[in-house]
Amino acid sequence: VISLSSIIERFSELDSLEPDKLISYSKTINREAWKISRLSECLVNILSTRKANIQKINLEQVIDKAVSKASSYYTDIENLEFEIEVPANLEVGTERDQLIIALREIIRNHIQACLEQDCDKITVQALEESNNKIIKVTSATKLEIENPFEPGVSGFKTVSTTGIGLYTVACILNRLNGHCNLETSENSITSKIILPN
Repeated sequence: VISLSSIIERFSELDSLEPDKLISYSKTINREAWKISRLSECLVNILSTRKANIQKINLEQVIDKAVSKASSYYTDIENLEFEIEVPANLEVGTERDQLIIALREIIRNHIQACLEQDCDKITVQALEESNNKIIKVTSATKLEIENPFEPGVSGFKTVSTTGIGLYTVACILNRLNGHCNLETSENSITSKIILPN
């Protein structure tokens, strides 16, 4: 983090830098950011082994918080619409903070995919099916990578180093006795979180 911040500090010299130096700085920042992303992934995996603090939580509040946190990472998504569909007072028994982290990263994957593939809307739905609570995140994007659940993968078209990746999301949800999967069609991808009541 210190290394990355020192490089960013030097961008104050942009007006006097030659193109070759700018390219070099850009490559260094990408390399350091990848290291930080991997360290974050390891940290979340370590934390995911601790005992969950299960309590009844309101899914509408969790979804609003996750959308807000996911959006805060981007400055160029003013044209991206979020459509949220949650029945009033829908609750699930799980750990709030861990679910927000998992959902935030799934939404970030969809935002990344929308930026890569010119999609302008993400739909987030919550519903009850049988004995499970389901959260679906859908965007009109295509899955173009072989295994999106490999460590460090974010987005669905290119392998990016942003975020903690779907691998860690799956670890978090497994700890909460839930799981996630991807449903693909010709014109869309739906990420589905399934949690027991």
